[in-house]
Amino acid sequence: MATKNTKTVTTMSAEEKAAAKAAEKAAKEAAKAAEKAEKDAKKAAAKEAELAAKNGHSTMGGHLMIPKNPHFLDDSEFMMNKMKVRIYFIQDVLGTWANNKQLVTDFISNSAVKKIVRTDTSLTAAEEVDFCPEIEDPELQELKAMTVFPRNPRTGEPVMMGYQMKGFFKAAAKACRNRADSKSAKMTAFVSKIDSDINIVAKYAQIHWGPDNRFHNLQRPLRAETAKGPRVALANSEVISAGAYFDMEISFPVDKYVDLIQEWLNYGYYVGLLQWRNAGYGRFMYQILDDNDQPVAGNMSPAKLAAYQQEWEDDFKFALENEARELAMGEESLNVKNVKAGTGAEASSNRTITRG
Repeated sequence: MATKNTKTVTTMSAEEKAAAKAAEKAAKEAAKAAEKAEKDAKKAAAKEAELAAKNGHSTMGGHLMIPKNPHFLDDSEFMMNKMKVRIYFIQDVLGTWANNKQLVTDFISNSAVKKIVRTDTSLTAAEEVDFCPEIEDPELQELKAMTVFPRNPRTGEPVMMGYQMKGFFKAAAKACRNRADSKSAKMTAFVSKIDSDINIVAKYAQIHWGPDNRFHNLQRPLRAETAKGPRVALANSEVISAGAYFDMEISFPVDKYVDLIQEWLNYGYYVGLLQWRNAGYGRFMYQILDDNDQPVAGNMSPAKLAAYQQEWEDDFKFALENEARELAMGEESLNVKNVKAGTGAEASSNRTITRG
């Protein structure tokens, strides 16, 4: 008896067809992703091998890394752009530093306790106190109330602090922004940019004397309108005469600051440094120096400087003549008083001994 083979035909529903199609698609995507991952792994391995061949070791695995071309850097390879500037005071300049070490020490201590935000001087508390001159003569204790120039702790010479110059740049930028055609007007967030980008390389710069190498002092009234009415106080400040100068180096990251710094320095011809600027004190002109300290730019040309130096020398000679004249008049007045008090050679002899 012959057996007849029968063929069974299975019919899939629509849902089963959709599921099978989705599974097939997922399998293809998985295969494609695996293929891509394998290619990426090969590329990464090839790149790591290339870097390892260049650097001599692998870039992964906790290795100690060194530069590709290890060497100690020259200044030109890591330092910012720099500009060396010489500032000449064309008017007398007034000191701003406290003349009392104890006062400075107490102020610093109280600032920490009361959480007072102080000006960033880039100095430690001990350094700040060291720059304050000390008056030991009991007869001169009243001078502790005057404002003076900070002194170099090693040499005793007056100095200009770097942070004071940086503060001037901020004030100058703010003033220059009032002119629409100024370069400062295009700066945004100029205070923070000066803080972060403009740096005075040295903490302080020695002030070199002009023809008049003596300290003077200036007393003037300070008037203030208060809730209780006008109040007047006397201020006393140490003065350095016109003709003094100091050098400083300014560093900055990008070339655009060259023109900005010159714009700010030009402002110093109209409004100067330190105290009583509104009265014209502290005004200055400047020279930009090259590597050999030769002037190459600025608003103080060599010809102008020669004319100013002659003027400063003449003013100093005139001041000395006035002082000598006043001293002679004082001696003459004293002699007249002594003659009236006594007669003859005895009085004259006493005057000579008294005045040495």
